[in-house]
Amino acid sequence: MNNKIAPGTYDVAMVGAGMASLTSAALLPRAGHRVVVCEQYSKPGGFCHHWDTTVQHQGKTLHFRFDAGVHDFSGIQQGGCVHDVTRHLGLQSQLQWMGLAHAQHRHGLLRPVPRGWTPWVQSLLQQYPADGPGIRAACQVLQQVYNAIMTTPDGSVLRPPQTWLGHMRIAARHWRVARYLTMPIMDMLKAHQLSPEASRALLSLHGYVTHLPEALRVMDYVPLLGYIMHGGGYPLGGSGVVSQLFADSIALDGGELRYGVTVQAPVIERGRVRGLRLTNGESVMAKHVVYGGDTIALGRQLLAQGCGSGWAKRLAAQTPANSMLMLHLGLVGDRLDLPPVIHLEHRGAGYELVSPSMIDPSAASPGYHTLEVMQLLTPAQAAPWFADAEQVNPVEQRHGAEYLQTKREHTERLLGVVSAVIPDVAERVVCAELGTPITFRRYGMSTLGTVYGLPPPFGHHASRTPINGLYLAGSANLGPGVEAVVLSAIAAAEAVHGAPLL
Repeated sequence: MNNKIAPGTYDVAMVGAGMASLTSAALLPRAGHRVVVCEQYSKPGGFCHHWDTTVQHQGKTLHFRFDAGVHDFSGIQQGGCVHDVTRHLGLQSQLQWMGLAHAQHRHGLLRPVPRGWTPWVQSLLQQYPADGPGIRAACQVLQQVYNAIMTTPDGSVLRPPQTWLGHMRIAARHWRVARYLTMPIMDMLKAHQLSPEASRALLSLHGYVTHLPEALRVMDYVPLLGYIMHGGGYPLGGSGVVSQLFADSIALDGGELRYGVTVQAPVIERGRVRGLRLTNGESVMAKHVVYGGDTIALGRQLLAQGCGSGWAKRLAAQTPANSMLMLHLGLVGDRLDLPPVIHLEHRGAGYELVSPSMIDPSAASPGYHTLEVMQLLTPAQAAPWFADAEQVNPVEQRHGAEYLQTKREHTERLLGVVSAVIPDVAERVVCAELGTPITFRRYGMSTLGTVYGLPPPFGHHASRTPINGLYLAGSANLGPGVEAVVLSAIAAAEAVHGAPLL
């Protein structure tokens, strides 16, 4: 694809090709807007893409497919935002969702996580009978809050409030649970006298959005309960199938996607956005800009050109959320005999184990499997990985002896963690590649390689910004995760268009 952007005027320019920008960019051309998407990486999706590799083992050439970060999609049920957007774009027939069974591994025991609200609550009651009354009361609150903020009376796509008045209207409509919305979830659980063990079990999904469960409000956590109520899914063919289908939809509807181009800053004149300036010196003129990238970087970009005043300073001063280590393993063996998703607690730390090949055999050659191991890192833990945190692709460091040795050490450590679940894992490895904060920086140009954008509480920013024509979409709005960023993208696209698009 030609990466040179010809001079011209677009209606909307998108910064980044993550799922937020792709969603907005897929919706707007169908409403008559001329759209261009500018992405510095070589493919769409951000953290929602996959990559392939081949290795030699016992005289055979093996194929493995690994996901860059996203595995478990929520919002795919009837009435969910991912479902409704893909239906609107005519993509549903090209997507096949594979159900993902979950299990918890704690204290050496592997326990399946029931699917469905009532079985899940009953499982908690059986595990922690002394906490019975508190579990029932707390789960009733969580269910009521979920119904209040994640469903609409007419079954239409949820449109989160973008103003203080909108939040007040939700509180008034659901006055019985309004006091819980912004309550720290740990306070709510303590108020219901749940033990620490029961609280940890109830918050077992927090790693999908943060390493800081104590910073979550009730309204920040309850969207994750959709995984319990409705279940999530893995797209047959890998996570990149979803992002590529969105990219193809954009192109088919006349939008433009440009890869390998880096945005230097939005162009602002007299308090209004005029387009984008690229690092190669070119400009992309546009009436509107939807910024789907890192908002800390946006704040710095605006300050560098004297725009945005106090708002830009607040953006630039934000603390990034966590990054992570992600170990991609190709394993020999016909079966792992494990659920495809395991939430592992090992020596006081949390890990996520996902085996896509258990439900999608196309992820590995016959007789082999993929296993992807994730450990969240705080910003303080991510920072030492960077010799220069401003470099997007520090090739010299990536091929340096010190960096490669550090990767080997963490690979061995994570294999030791996995051995708590698969004792012979080290003997089964035929392929191992570790993703680090530098990897995720390359994928998303995110500060310190953050994979979740900003830490909780979520809802930092609305789609509209103080700069006329500049909109935000992504984890800065409603928090991380595909469902949240798709919702934010719908809101941004509708703010640009000035009317509902679904």
